[in-house]
Amino acid sequence: MPLSTASSLAATTKPPKTNSLLLLLQMSDIELNNQIKDNSKWKKRSEETTLDVHFPELDNASLETTNLVLIGSSMLERFKTTGHDLNLGSKPGIFNAGVGGDTIPNVLYRINLGLLRKAKTQEKVGIVIVNIGSNDLKKPGRSLTEAQLYQFALHLEALRRTFPRARIVVTALFYKKDVHLSDVDRSNEDLQNIVSRLPGVEWLAAPEVDLDNHYEDHVHLNRAGYEIWDKWLVEKLEI
Repeated sequence: MPLSTASSLAATTKPPKTNSLLLLLQMSDIELNNQIKDNSKWKKRSEETTLDVHFPELDNASLETTNLVLIGSSMLERFKTTGHDLNLGSKPGIFNAGVGGDTIPNVLYRINLGLLRKAKTQEKVGIVIVNIGSNDLKKPGRSLTEAQLYQFALHLEALRRTFPRARIVVTALFYKKDVHLSDVDRSNEDLQNIVSRLPGVEWLAAPEVDLDNHYEDHVHLNRAGYEIWDKWLVEKLEI
């Protein structure tokens, strides 16, 4: 049975209050960085991949080489493996900053390490694709919390300030086999609500995929799933 991730009938949880997002937009860079630090969480693989893989890639790239950035968890990182030869795979011009197992606070940790400060040197970045939050859904029956949604907003505001001329595109979370589908639906509605209130940030729904035929395990897409997602992103974003 084909599945998509954003049901218009899903009930929403409590997103960050409007005044919280307004305060976020008004923060100085120092205040934003402090919030990112306070909400970040260390993970060994997050640190090692940032220092040993992502930093060297950026150091070795020409300042005009990168035009597309992918940032998030293994869903994007696996474009370097499962989807390595696809349009968004291991290709020149693409900086893939996905890390397997990353939660939203783990991405904030990588930002605090200096990932975006280093990526900012890439002068030709035109699109940033974001997919994060799936690993934060760990308990069936519970969607993303208000705290997690605020951390997500911090992540997006950091991207907005790092790449002010780029399109920041948040892609919807895919369903997982270990959490309720309604949890993903509610989370996507709350994420989309945040996106709608941040200038210059776009929302892109997920393509229809089948839990039985397009997944490698309980959460990751298989090759067929990545082919569907790759084609969807290329067509919708006109990459």
